[in-house]
Amino acid sequence: YKIGDWVFIGKTNANGSVFIELLPKIYKFAMTHAGRKKYKYQDITTDTQVLFQTIGVMVFSRDSTGIGIPGAKVSCYKKTWESIGTTDINGLTALELLPAKYNFKMEYAGSVNIKYQDIAIDPVVIFTTNLVEIKLINSTGEGIEGGTAYYKNRVWQKIGATDASGTAAVELLPGKYSFLME
Repeated sequence: YKIGDWVFIGKTNANGSVFIELLPKIYKFAMTHAGRKKYKYQDITTDTQVLFQTIGVMVFSRDSTGIGIPGAKVSCYKKTWESIGTTDINGLTALELLPAKYNFKMEYAGSVNIKYQDIAIDPVVIFTTNLVEIKLINSTGEGIEGGTAYYKNRVWQKIGATDASGTAAVELLPGKYSFLME
């Protein structure tokens, strides 16, 4: 709470509460959680419970057909990038945050994508990959089987061999890539 300078009340307990004895009047309270601070003016004469509520945020990784991608690494920027975890079999990871705007980062298959989103407006953050096809063709436009395709975002990643139509495909997060064919 604040009377002139901010006074630290303490960290919340396992129930999410912290207690202090104050004289009845209007105070400005602040709550810091996960790198964000929220403020609230409250007259404790009429209501002694000051409530700050988090929002359940769901971060999804989806491929180009809408199917969840398991194993994608998810981070949230809270003064530094902090891991939220990896997506489950449904392409989901979740956390609780104070309502605000946050940067979310998804890392998948050697690629990285960042989204800035106000979770108070929309607490569902969706990262979607694009199906990228790499073709190896001859001078007449016919596909060549057996070429090996690679892409690079930060490091070279093998996509695989081209099929009978000369195509190799991979799901990638939106971004800039270099491609290589052997």
